[in-house]
Amino acid sequence: MLKYTIIGIMQPVFIQITQLLQTKTAKKAIQLWYAFFKTRLHIGIICFFLYHNIIYYYLNQQSAPIKLHVLLSFAFWNLALYIFDRAYDHIKDQITQVNDALTTKQARWGLYGSVVLCLVPAGILSVYREPLLPYLFFIPVTFLYTLPLNKKGIRVKNLFLVKNLFSALFIWTLPVVVILHYYQGVEQPVGYLLIQNYYFLLFVLMGEIIWDFKDVRSDSLHGVQTLPVVLGFSATRVILLLLLVANCLLFYLQTGFINWPVVAFFMGFIVFANDRTPVLLYHLPLLLVMADNIFKFIRFRMLL
Repeated sequence: MLKYTIIGIMQPVFIQITQLLQTKTAKKAIQLWYAFFKTRLHIGIICFFLYHNIIYYYLNQQSAPIKLHVLLSFAFWNLALYIFDRAYDHIKDQITQVNDALTTKQARWGLYGSVVLCLVPAGILSVYREPLLPYLFFIPVTFLYTLPLNKKGIRVKNLFLVKNLFSALFIWTLPVVVILHYYQGVEQPVGYLLIQNYYFLLFVLMGEIIWDFKDVRSDSLHGVQTLPVVLGFSATRVILLLLLVANCLLFYLQTGFINWPVVAFFMGFIVFANDRTPVLLYHLPLLLVMADNIFKFIRFRMLL
């Protein structure tokens, strides 16, 4: 019953947003939007503020200082990874994702910039006399996601389900755990902290799979084995619904809390999104996540 209630609410919202995107004013705004989003600057911003808020909650809102220079370092690294991926694949993107693709000049600067952004955190951590080794582990991750693993051109981002798990685990969840253990001084082992952050990992995994909806045609063309390419939309939707229910149920049993706005957004995308959904609409949740976490950051810093 709840499922159909959420679907009933989200369906007209999706239709109205799609119609709004066809207006002239919206199209001008879209051009500015793409200029910002295609460089993935918003990912680095989200990383910084989201990590801060997760750590704030995890430390049980204690007054122990959260090391902002560490968060900034990992935000730079996260941005480096996404810029490198965009720059390395810019030729393919120019064929299949024209509006979202970097130009050749932008890609060249992106490759140089991603290397610099990997080195900057090492400098920041050194200045603040923080341990370097935990961070250095992530530098190969920056390039491992995108670069070919062998002469046949097999890449992590082309492997069925591996690309989604790699992103959810190594790009998003593990950095939080490493920051908690090695930089914030949380005593629990990394493996234990990783299990404790299952809720975040599963939501990132679901987001990564939904993000693959928009790229079904280009992924099929380039041999990228995503869930919607291999299993089709219907089977992928069922898997996502099961993951959503399981994740929310486990979290509710643990905390007695369900984030209904987040559930509603996921339900809307799981049920209605496909490869014909405007790409701009896929960026909307990221914009909301960014705004929400900036607001929480300001509120939390005022409470410290």
